[in-house]
Amino acid sequence: MNIAALRLEHSAIMAQASRLMGVAGAVKTRGDAHDAVALIQGLDVLLRDHLAEEDDHLYPALMAAGDEDTRRLGADAFDAMGGIVGAWANYRDHWTLEAILGEAGRFGAATEGVIGALALRIEMENGILYPAMERLTGGSERAAA
Repeated sequence: MNIAALRLEHSAIMAQASRLMGVAGAVKTRGDAHDAVALIQGLDVLLRDHLAEEDDHLYPALMAAGDEDTRRLGADAFDAMGGIVGAWANYRDHWTLEAILGEAGRFGAATEGVIGALALRIEMENGILYPAMERLTGGSERAAA
């Protein structure tokens, strides 16, 4: 697991999420809705492997740590944020072109909710979980592939 690469992916994810937020709050035309769908698809590409890497490797490694505090940190974080994959999939699958056009206001609110949850997860990972993983591995996770 390459923590430095995961941090860079966080930047790309949040840049795409910001673009989606901008469009989601101002859908007026079919073209706007089409732009939103394209941004959702682009964000999905960024999220799919990234979230799988974290959920399959980062969180389990923290939950298997030798010290109780790190195990608890990993378990608590996974309990709080592990559901984001399902929430994202539901959002992505629900908000088709026609759904966005039919419920533009609700689309904006739903987008704000899912992007807010992603932002919280990223903030926690960057500020707490990645440093914990680096401590756990003696910093070797920074550049490990």
